[in-house]
Formats: sequence, C-alpha cells, structure tokens
Amino acid sequence: MKKVLNSVTIIFAIVASANGLAQETCSVPAKSDGGFKFGVKAGINLSNVYDEEGNKNAEENYKNGKKVGSWKIFYQNGKVSKEVNYKDDQLNGPYKEFFDSGTRKIEGVMVNGEFDGKVTIYHPNGKIWQTGTYTSGLKEGRWKLFKEDETLEKEEIYHKGDLKSPVVE
Repeated sequence: MKKVLNSVTIIFAIVASANGLAQETCSVPAKSDGGFKFGVKAGINLSNVYDEEGNKNAEENYKNGKKVGSWKIFYQNGKVSKEVNYKDDQLNGPYKEFFDSGTRKIEGVMVNGEFDGKVTIYHPNGKIWQTGTYTSGLKEGRWKLFKEDETLEKEEIYHKGDLKSPVVE
C-alpha cells in the first residue's frame, strides 16, 4: 500500500540578505515516506543563491538544516567554480574545482571533509600540474609535478603530509 503525504507545501521565496545575496528556496516538509512529490525528494530544501545583479552564485541542498547532496558554486561569469557533494554536513564524494575559464582545476574525492585517494591538480591551460594521493587529508606517497608543457618537473615523496624527499633522476 502506498503512503500518501498528508500535506505538501511548496514555498518559493526570494529573501534578500544583509550581504546582498538572495535565495530562492523550494521546501518540502520531512513528513513523508521519503518518496518524491513534484520531482523533489521529500524533506530536502533546494536553494539557489543569487547576487544583487541576479547572477546565480550557488545551487545548494539541505536536509533538516544540514548540507546534503550535490552542490554547485558559480563564478560571476556564470561558469561553475566547484561541484561538490555533501553527506551530513561534510564534504563526501566527488570533488571538482574549475578555473573561471571553465577548465579543470582540481579533481578528487572527499571523505568526511578531507581529500582521500587520487587527486589531480591542473594548470590554467588544462594540462596536469600535480598528481598524487591523499590519505585522510594528508599527502601520501609519490607526487608528480609537471610543467605547463606536460614535461615532468619533479617528483616528491610524502608521508602523512610531510615531504620526505624530492626524487632526483
């Protein structure tokens, strides 16, 4: 048997804040079986944040006041600055950052608010600048650093975030 929401209220509001940002919010009460209503997951607040000129600054998701799901942060030119994911108010999942030109800047994975796993950092021209691994937010193992022309500049060895030795070849 399918549960039905007793009441669903969708509120669209634009609220000006002291810092000149406006927020458009779509709210659906958490009182549900967790299903979808009007294409929105029940109990999650979806927000779009705008500046004074009407440019979108962010797309945000909250559940019971905590940051959840995918978020996008935008540059003034409308291009995406960051694409991140939250779980229970902490960065978790794929993390992408971009230059204002739209080219990649950083790609990695966040676990409990820290980089964990392979991370790649790019030059503004889109070529790889650095690549290596993080463990619990600290650089670990061999990191390679490249020049803008893609030639290897140097390699470094890290242990728990401390540079142990540059690799000279």
